[in-house]
Amino acid sequence: MEEKEEKKLLNNAPLSKVMIGYFVDFLFSFAVMTICSMTAAPKIADSFGLQNEVDKLEAFVDNAHFARVSRENGSFKADLYYYSLDNEAIDAEGKISKSLGKDDEAYIGLYPFQAYSDLVYSLYSNFYYENDEAVILTIEGQKKQKSEFADKNEYLKFVGEEVFQITEAKTSIYSFAVKDDSSPDYSKKPVLNQNNETVKNLESEDAAKKKEALAAINSFWVGESMSAAGNGIYGKVFSSFFYNQPVYQEVLAKANNYIYMSNLIFRFASPFIFFFLIPLLIPEGRSIGRLLAKTKVLSKDGEKAPKWRVAIHQGVILAFWLSGFIPNTYLFYSLLGLLSFADGMVMMGSKENRTVHEKLAGTTTVELEPTLGKRKIDNKDVIENEEAAEGDPK
Repeated sequence: MEEKEEKKLLNNAPLSKVMIGYFVDFLFSFAVMTICSMTAAPKIADSFGLQNEVDKLEAFVDNAHFARVSRENGSFKADLYYYSLDNEAIDAEGKISKSLGKDDEAYIGLYPFQAYSDLVYSLYSNFYYENDEAVILTIEGQKKQKSEFADKNEYLKFVGEEVFQITEAKTSIYSFAVKDDSSPDYSKKPVLNQNNETVKNLESEDAAKKKEALAAINSFWVGESMSAAGNGIYGKVFSSFFYNQPVYQEVLAKANNYIYMSNLIFRFASPFIFFFLIPLLIPEGRSIGRLLAKTKVLSKDGEKAPKWRVAIHQGVILAFWLSGFIPNTYLFYSLLGLLSFADGMVMMGSKENRTVHEKLAGTTTVELEPTLGKRKIDNKDVIENEEAAEGDPK
């Protein structure tokens, strides 16, 4: 009796090859999604109305005459004014600026701290108090209501104490202006306290003392250097002014929603193409990743998988990406990683090397190159690419 001929069989693809195919598809999808998000998404966001919100925010900041406003890549940007100890207006990069604002000409030739004090006082005495859209904020960003003050004089007293750091001990750099009867005049901008030693040194004939005093008062407003500008009063007011104003938060929320919605288009379209459309168009469910990993998708019985099974197989993978609808990007990638890990763990624990989405679709992923031996699929011996062995020949 003749012995049966050993048959060459295709084995289920190992986890390593399945993951290589998946990872390559992920890289292609992520690359296309990122490129589109950086190039096309801003334009789509503008069509949703992002530019209108940016214009609104820019007008709000411009009306305050408190910070420089510019556009970068279509987005809103605000920056502090900087003034050097050489009495010239300069920008954040240290370059002399010729047009920081319509009133800046008045600052040229003055000590830098006078420019900063003018900006801050104008913001509080005029913009905050007169603008119904603006909310009064402390230098730490706490909100104040106009109703908390009996009148504007009481409010300006608060500005002197809160912003100019005027103390009852009268040792601070600034003090309130005084009336003819020597009583505090809260209606005027606070002045340098002539009883303060640092302020006295501004008039010193000693050049070193004068320079040291100038640097100390300047530091009071903007910190010791441009990089530390946020440590000074002007820097703190700048931060609280933008980030805690309701109008800023409202516009920022809308802008983020527009950007998110525009990015969402590519978050869905890119994985749809690489994880769903391409495997449906290429025979045997082969994606770009599977082409490189040399694997393909078959029915669990080893036959060619119909399109609807491939669609379910790939649809479950695509569903992982649908978690991209979650606004929190960190949560999106965490969930994606968790689902992928769980899918791989199920495959490792499966005798047939099949993942969750394969079990749901009734499919299996196999290697293209045949190896000797038999494989188990649903506890059945399967011989592929050749007819099943017959009984003993007569």
